[in-house]
Amino acid sequence: MRRAELLRLFWIGAATILVVAALVALAAVVSGSFDSTDAKILGSLGTLLLAGAVATVGAALREAQRSPGLGATLAAAAPLLGLVAAAAIWNEFDASTLARAAGVSYVLLATGLLVGTARVLVGDRATLLPLFAVNCGLAAIGASLSVVAIAAADASAGYAKLLAAVWILAVLAYVLIPVGRRLSAAPATATDGPRRFDLATGAATAGTHVRLGSGAATFRHETIVIVLEGNARAGTTELAPGDAVVAPAGTSIAVEPNGRTLLVGG
Repeated sequence: MRRAELLRLFWIGAATILVVAALVALAAVVSGSFDSTDAKILGSLGTLLLAGAVATVGAALREAQRSPGLGATLAAAAPLLGLVAAAAIWNEFDASTLARAAGVSYVLLATGLLVGTARVLVGDRATLLPLFAVNCGLAAIGASLSVVAIAAADASAGYAKLLAAVWILAVLAYVLIPVGRRLSAAPATATDGPRRFDLATGAATAGTHVRLGSGAATFRHETIVIVLEGNARAGTTELAPGDAVVAPAGTSIAVEPNGRTLLVGG
């Protein structure tokens, strides 16, 4: 399933969850009571939304071939963690073992969402991968410390300070990723002047990648294809020199041996 379709399904599901949550809250207001069942329903809906977000991010990473191992792990683990947390909600956190398992599940879901969305923000920018690695390391340490604290059901003041410090640094590394992304996409100033680049390697400007293409390939993202020389086929569309098309993600292109195309965005 393509990333655009995954995101569309997620937003449909998120909208459905929000509508149901609003109806439950409205019913509680009209009836003048908010009982434990209403709380369980709202808690379960919130948990479902969180688990769905993590699973969607994981599936999008796997589909885009960006850290596919991480994406597969998030997509597979999120539903299981969500079920554990929802079971604890409906059990009213009475069973200590299930309650602790739910706490661990929420920690892992939050960590997965933090790391997964960070990887999405990094995208193809290799210069941001070290910062992403720092974010992953801090998030892993924070999650491990949190799990230990939940299992022990007790933590000293020093341990709590250490835990808070690690998570603050993890969030800081996360916030710096979009800042670095913005800086790396900053346009050249007038004093910089024009800069040369190799079209075979390509260059990124304003977040868009431009390069020459030849041979056969499958686009991972929506791409503008402009045929410069020779003939080409994008999906089922035949292209001659001078033709241009917008090819959605997943489109396969084949260029004749001596042909060349200009690819924008792929």
